Amino acid sequence: MLPWIVPLILLTPLVVFYRVWYILPRGYLPQPSSSRTKDVTNIKDKRSDKVVGVFLGSGGHTYEALKILDIMDAAKYAGRVYIYSAGDSMSLRKAMEFESSLASAEIPSHQLKKSNSLQAFLTIPLPRARQVGQSYVSSIFTTLHTIVHTLYHFTISTVIHSRRSSRKKPFADILILNGPGTATCLVLAVLTSRFLGLPSPRTIYIESFARTNSISLSGRILRPLVDRFLVQWPGALSPEKEGLPPGSKGECVGVVV
Repeated sequence: MLPWIVPLILLTPLVVFYRVWYILPRGYLPQPSSSRTKDVTNIKDKRSDKVVGVFLGSGGHTYEALKILDIMDAAKYAGRVYIYSAGDSMSLRKAMEFESSLASAEIPSHQLKKSNSLQAFLTIPLPRARQVGQSYVSSIFTTLHTIVHTLYHFTISTVIHSRRSSRKKPFADILILNGPGTATCLVLAVLTSRFLGLPSPRTIYIESFARTNSISLSGRILRPLVDRFLVQWPGALSPEKEGLPPGSKGECVGVVV
């Protein structure tokens, strides 16, 4: 065996472990807030050249996600990317209605010159990770199917576009998530891009309004993996209830939907 093989075998897992540790977001102390109109992205510009992506998880998740966009003043962003589960025609229709409301809204004349005629938007369907009532065993295969599609759309396509253009840019600058399970696949794609040194969006997970005293399963999985983890009720952030140490990542921003 060549003399450099053994050190290479020993160092490779250490390098991979360090890279994973390096790309994971760091925790920070909870910061309570009662402001309903707080911009969860912390972008203060009146008009932004950034693109915001949002996952529409169907039903109440879609309603809350679009309400969050409305409160964020989505029209100030250069574009919006709507990610939804394939076959979820309701979420797609609600996204189109939301875009129509933005297009029909009155834009002050002094802002019209600075805006992109009509802000661009994009819709991306993904296979659903798990159907309602689907067994956990069979959901393993559907989740893997979703992961493959997610990696293609948000990691592999980024590599392709980066080679075609000198300007490296992710599919969105900010990605808003509020569950359910497919959101986990999206965050996995984002972390994969970061691991490979590719441009990736900042991830913001906002727990559902219905979660007053605990966080969802998706929230528990994604809490250490997203850049910001937000809840709407202070009781949902209790570290003792979730078995987490004090100072774990999380912010209460008050009711936003």
